[in-house]
Amino acid sequence: MPYTWIDDWANVPDPGTHWAHAGIAVDLEGVVLTTHPNGSSLLGFDADGELVSRAETDLHELHYLHVAGDNLWATDVGFKRLVNGATFVTETHAPRVVRLAADGSVDDELPPPYNDGYSPTAVVVDPRGRIWVADGYGKSLVHRYAPDGTLDLTLDGFNTPHSLAVVDDMLIVCDRANGRLQEYTLDGTYTRTLAEGVVVTPTDIVAIGDKLVLTDFTAGRITVLTRDGELVEHLFESSRTKTEDGWPNARDDAGELVRPAVRPGAVNSPHTLAADAEGNLHISEWVIGGRTTKLALT
Repeated sequence: MPYTWIDDWANVPDPGTHWAHAGIAVDLEGVVLTTHPNGSSLLGFDADGELVSRAETDLHELHYLHVAGDNLWATDVGFKRLVNGATFVTETHAPRVVRLAADGSVDDELPPPYNDGYSPTAVVVDPRGRIWVADGYGKSLVHRYAPDGTLDLTLDGFNTPHSLAVVDDMLIVCDRANGRLQEYTLDGTYTRTLAEGVVVTPTDIVAIGDKLVLTDFTAGRITVLTRDGELVEHLFESSRTKTEDGWPNARDDAGELVRPAVRPGAVNSPHTLAADAEGNLHISEWVIGGRTTKLALT
């Protein structure tokens, strides 16, 4: 799967020193939707990376975006990291899973499955209109809601189920801290484990043709798999490791956290990804100031 790295693709306005924890998706018109590093603004980019829309939301950390037909679903994990000199502080707020209107207002909201320990990292809608939510930073459970918003199923056996995808009428869970993918029927029956020993920290995944493409977060690479989870190739690997002081950021001479010297052709800390209708990939990264990159399928 030959991809060409397009550096400095997205023209993000005033990224500042916000530590981006962004979601990303592509809508039916081909607009790439992603989160501003501030965590609350929803940005839209055209195919050339020019900003075409901006909507302000009342969420604080838009961690994951999912387009389902004309609907845009989003998760807010309930906390945001803010750089504070040599360290960071964490601000907390209410975790939420919402459906957003074009102007950033909330059209619908799922009730939390429990009052304490909830931190939803991903949401997808299956072909039957049921809504699956990964409580990746909370109790490491995956919940299914009926189309009317009623919780009707919970799956366990994960360690940081960071992301979800529906592929071939199957649910694939990025079981990040266990270093594997887990596959289920849409009725909630476990079928198989994929890519164990191949991936390190799978964080988000998309299907392109007969391949699976994922962000391997701490390994600093984009990984292409067969549908059965066998390795095809690793792409755009970073030379950095999570053991570096300050990772995924860096430190200046005074020891304060700063944006690292990200380089063209290598991901630093790939977080979420989305594919457009042509099979091009769009990657967001967890780093001060954020980075949104287009990988053009050639």
